[in-house]
Formats: sequence, C-alpha cells, structure tokens
Amino acid sequence: MVTAHEFCIFTKVTKHRTTGLKANWKQFTLLVLVNAFVGGMVGMERTLLPEIAQQDFQISAYSAMLSFIVVFGTVKAISNYFAGSLANHLQKSPSHS
Repeated sequence: MVTAHEFCIFTKVTKHRTTGLKANWKQFTLLVLVNAFVGGMVGMERTLLPEIAQQDFQISAYSAMLSFIVVFGTVKAISNYFAGSLANHLQKSPSHS
C-alpha cells in the first residue's frame, strides 16, 4: 500500500491549473476510454446477462438485470467513497517538490 507521503514524492503537486483539451489531452483520453468501457459493460449487461440467467441459472431476465444493477451500484458507491477519502487525505497533506 502506498502512503500519502510516498504518493506525493512520485507526483508533482502544483497549485497552477491549466484548462483546455490541448493542455489536458491525457486526462481527456482517459475519460473517453473509461466511458467506452462503461458503455461496453452496459451493452453486454443488457444483451448477454438475461440470456445467461435464463439458460444457466433458470432465473428471470428481470431478476438478473436488477441484481447486476444493485451490485454494480454498491461497488461503485464503495469505490467512490474510498477514492474521495484518499483525495481528501492527499489534498490535506503537504506537497513535496
């Protein structure tokens, strides 16, 4: 596990922010990639999951989709909580240049 101090050593933390796609193309590319994967996951969930649920597990498509949505939402909420906590912790720690 990487501590906040170790993280700050390997990342340059500055207070200067730049705007625009040209300056932030790496972050924008990552955002597009993440959205593509989420879109693909939702597409697979809507097409494959009901079929697999009915054939292999003999449960209705509605139950399978509902359980997938509940699990996905729960995991996303937990991940967001820990990511927010880490961001707050790193924001409060002193920057090391």
